[in-house]
Amino acid sequence: MSHNGLYRKFLLISIDLNKKHRYFMSEQRIKILEEKICYLEDANQQLSDEVIFQKKQLDTFKKTQQDLLDRLNSIENSDNGHLMTGNNEIPPHY
Repeated sequence: MSHNGLYRKFLLISIDLNKKHRYFMSEQRIKILEEKICYLEDANQQLSDEVIFQKKQLDTFKKTQQDLLDRLNSIENSDNGHLMTGNNEIPPHY
């Protein structure tokens, strides 16, 4: 038998053994794969929930930052850049 002939025979035997092995292990293998899929779906949902939570938190932080910048600009514009006391007088230490 030639080298190619032996190789083909080896492949056919390997394929045949793999089919029998797969058939024998199919129920167990399916159960393992189902468990892995279940775990991955759960992990994916947890990560999605975390991303949504962080997005909401980021939106809140951005709004708070913008509100603070608006307040700061309002204070600077109303006082023309000077710090005033409650009755619009410059404090004595200036």
